[in-house]
This record gives sequence, C-alpha cells and structure tokens, in this order.
Amino acid sequence: MAPFELDDGTGRIRVEPTLQTKFELSDEHTTEILVGEGEDPPPQIREFIEGVPEVEPDPDKRKYVETVLPPGESVYVLGGAEERDDASGGNAERFVVRRDEGSDRFLVSDMPQKKLASTLTPPGADAGTRRPPRQRRLPLRSPAGLRGRVSRRRFNRAAYERPPWSTRSARPNRRSHAPPRAPRTPTGRPTRSSNSRPNSMSRTRRRRAGRPAWSSTPRRSPPPRCRRRTPSTSRRSRCWR
Repeated sequence: MAPFELDDGTGRIRVEPTLQTKFELSDEHTTEILVGEGEDPPPQIREFIEGVPEVEPDPDKRKYVETVLPPGESVYVLGGAEERDDASGGNAERFVVRRDEGSDRFLVSDMPQKKLASTLTPPGADAGTRRPPRQRRLPLRSPAGLRGRVSRRRFNRAAYERPPWSTRSARPNRRSHAPPRAPRTPTGRPTRSSNSRPNSMSRTRRRRAGRPAWSSTPRRSPPPRCRRRTPSTSRRSRCWR
C-alpha cells in the first residue's frame, strides 16, 4: 500500500494507509491474476512481493488481487490527521492522515457519498428517517391500590396491600396472620345427646334407615268422589262409592 496525497481544493495532505486500512473501492479498478502451481507470477507482482517483507513467494496455486486508485480519481478518506515529528513547511509536509485513535477507523473509498454513508451508519442511528418503535401496552398484574382491572381470582392470590393515602386499614390474611379460634364452651341448659340412648343412632336416622326407597315419594290422595271408610272388622282402608 503506497502512500498518496489528497487534494480537496484548499490544500494537499499526505495519506499513509496500513494493513488495517479498510478499502471500499469499485470493481472497475480491481484486477485478479491467477497463478498456477510452480509458475512464476508476472513482473509487477514479483516486484510488489520483493518490496513487502511480510509477503513471501508461494509455489502453490494462488490468486493475486490488485486494486489501484488512478491519479485524479475522487476518493473519500476517513481517519485522523497527525502532525509529523520533523514538521516544517505547509500542511502537505507537516500533517499526515492515519488511523483515528478515537474511533479506530481508517477508510479509503471511491464509492458515492450516499452509498458510503449507508454502509457506515449503524442500524437505528438515523432517528430522523426511521419511525420510532411501536410501544406495546402490557396487562396490569398488581395488587389493589393501583389503577387497572384485576380479576377477583388474581386479586385473592395477590398480596392485599393498601396505599398510604387510603383511609381503610388493610385486613390481615386469615390463613397466615389471623389468631387461632378458641373452642366454644357450652352455655345455657344442657341438651340430651343421642349418645345417652341405648342405641347410639338417633330416631330420625333410624326412621330414615328403615324406610324403603319408594316411601320418599308423596302419597296420592283418594279421588274427590271416593269416601274413605274403615270398618271395625278390618284394619285396611277401603274406597266406597
């Protein structure tokens, strides 16, 4: 990567790209050269390899990509301007453009300005052209004292709390905070229990246990013209017309 000078119409400044420099160049200035296994590269590539000590020749099959910036081509440079140690003369001799230490960026591109700005702008940074995200309202799930509709079932499960401005006092939870109830003491005249009888089963329970299943149905009344008589010689009822 050879250094070059940049002229913006007001003056010139030296640009020194490095291996960490990001290049966004069009394909019209890019050339690809394929070299087979055991073959020698072209003279311009061999000269480039000899001038760069970090690159060594490789006998295997390889591909070389060469990108150039022709003189007079419009280009954008993003980096930081630094003053040289042995600075003297004008800006072209005193300052040099290198990697920016604040943003850690060094970009050289010949793309249009609008396309280049879209690649550098992170998503969501341009708030003026993007709609704000839609706010979503969530259902209210909180104890009493806050505004919102809470069902009775959720209200009973939630902790019962009252705001400090409420006039009513918060009732305690019966299961956890209520004191245990004392056993009831008999008052008044003692009643006779069913356990004092010879048979522990009460009379009502004995009657219900002794009745058949069909006796629970209501008994039919006789016809209106039927007069009921009971002769002295018979205990069964008869219907006389």
